[in-house]
Amino acid sequence: MLALDIGALLTKAAAGRDVREVRLTSRPTVQPSGGLVSELLAGFRPVLGAGPPQICLAVSDAWLNGDIAAAREQERCRRLIEDELNLRPVIWVSQSQAVAASLAVRQHGPGTMLLTCDAGGTGVRTGLCEITGTGIRLVASHAVPGGGWREFAAGLQDIWPSAGHHRATWHDSVRKQAGRATILLDQAVADAGFRDAAAYTVDGPAGPQELSAGQLIDQFGPTDRALRQAIEAVLASGQPSAAVLTGGLSWFPLAARVVTAATGLIPEILPLTAAAQGALLVGQGEAQLAPLDLPEVSLPMHQVSNGLLEEFRLPVPWSASFGPVAAEPVPIDGPDLSVEVSGQLRTVSFADLRPGRYRVGVRPASPGQAFVYLQPDRQENSQEMPIGSVDLGHT
Repeated sequence: MLALDIGALLTKAAAGRDVREVRLTSRPTVQPSGGLVSELLAGFRPVLGAGPPQICLAVSDAWLNGDIAAAREQERCRRLIEDELNLRPVIWVSQSQAVAASLAVRQHGPGTMLLTCDAGGTGVRTGLCEITGTGIRLVASHAVPGGGWREFAAGLQDIWPSAGHHRATWHDSVRKQAGRATILLDQAVADAGFRDAAAYTVDGPAGPQELSAGQLIDQFGPTDRALRQAIEAVLASGQPSAAVLTGGLSWFPLAARVVTAATGLIPEILPLTAAAQGALLVGQGEAQLAPLDLPEVSLPMHQVSNGLLEEFRLPVPWSASFGPVAAEPVPIDGPDLSVEVSGQLRTVSFADLRPGRYRVGVRPASPGQAFVYLQPDRQENSQEMPIGSVDLGHT
């Protein structure tokens, strides 16, 4: 089993045939990239064994939540892995659920509402997951662009120009000074009189350099605001009983402080590979995703029977991704398609749809939403797969 966490800047990978034998690595994200996947497969071959492995992908919650542009990204990724590399079927899991899975298996039981916070490379993402008797259910998620570790690091480089040349030294040094920095930053947030005190002392080409609490607090400002906004958005859907923090800025003491201030909970700090490790557990069957309550979906159609025009319903199959569907091709002439969801008619709109015959499929998105997608019956129709979203009328 190979699990990939596709981040904006880094793709983290975990591989293993069972939970006792797991290897981890990371590579810069080139998306989509068959070369990257092939490289990871080759590197993990001693662990994976011969033959094509099963793949579980932890992807941005936005890929799975009803956003059409994000759904197109997912379809391009699916086509690369399933169609071009012939590694199928892909198991899909949201990054929030994957992070929850990495912890829930060993620590949290049914009834837990787990807040996941990811201060990542280019932004901040939060998720609220419920641990149920049947698995992990994503209740809500929210992403805020900006405030990620890349922006934080760029600001530090303005303060300390040689930071980019001493990144490895910087990380090692600040982690060793975590205890002192946590105390001092807490004091400086509460009392401006401590802002000029040195929170970290790091080595540079001109000798040791001090970074003051005030400099760090100011530089962390965008992340602070983004994290509070993202947490507030998901708390509208429920109150967590536990919290975790991961991502490129999870090491910085003020990140955990924000989570505690917003929730009253002290977050557990998880490694950067948490989502990849959780996806591996899902793929291996050690962690489960809560099953979705999916309604019946059909297409209202007409047919001639005994010389009379009568209406009938053509069932539309649910799919885990945008892979091939089994429905018969149907003629579609306009930009809108009528579908029936649990006996209620819904209209799905498609942008720039060419008239023709299509096979229709439906794939779960966020709670209460689904994607309806069209696969051209004729291969020469080279348009990008038409995708629309539909309200299921329930959560």
